[in-house]
Amino acid sequence: MAGIRARETEIYVYDDTSTTWVKMGNIGDIEGPEIEVETEETTAHDSPDGWTEYVGTVIEGGEVSFEIRYRPSDAQHAWDGTLSWPGMLKSLNAHQFRIVFPDPAWANKALQFSAIVTGFKPKAEVKGVLTADVTLKVTGPVTEVSTA
Repeated sequence: MAGIRARETEIYVYDDTSTTWVKMGNIGDIEGPEIEVETEETTAHDSPDGWTEYVGTVIEGGEVSFEIRYRPSDAQHAWDGTLSWPGMLKSLNAHQFRIVFPDPAWANKALQFSAIVTGFKPKAEVKGVLTADVTLKVTGPVTEVSTA
C-alpha cells in the first residue's frame, strides 16, 4: 500500500460566535493526538506463573503539537485575538478542534476533540523565519466525525 501525502492536513477550530469551523493557517508539522491507555497494576501473590498483571483504567487523549509560521500581525496569531493561538491560551478555556487528513478514502471525515491551548512559544532564529510552537492538551474523547 502506498503512503498518503500529509501536506494538505488541516486544523480547524470551532467559532462559537459565528457557529462555523475556521481553518487555521500557516501550520507546519503536526503531531498527535497521542492516544494511550492508563493502566493500574493488579499483580497478586497468586498471579499466573509470577507474571505482572494490569487492567486498563482510562484513555488519555494526550497532546497535539505543531509549529506555525508566526506572523504577529495575522489575526490567528494576534496576542489578544479571540480565535488566535495566544488568545485561546489566555482564555484558559477548552475549544473544539478538528484535524482533517488528506486521504481520499476518508473524504468528509475528521478527528474532533476538545482541547486547551497550553503552549505558545514564538521563535526567532537568526538563520530562519519567525515560527511558534503550539501545544494543545486534549480533554475528553477524540472522535471520528463527518464534515459533510
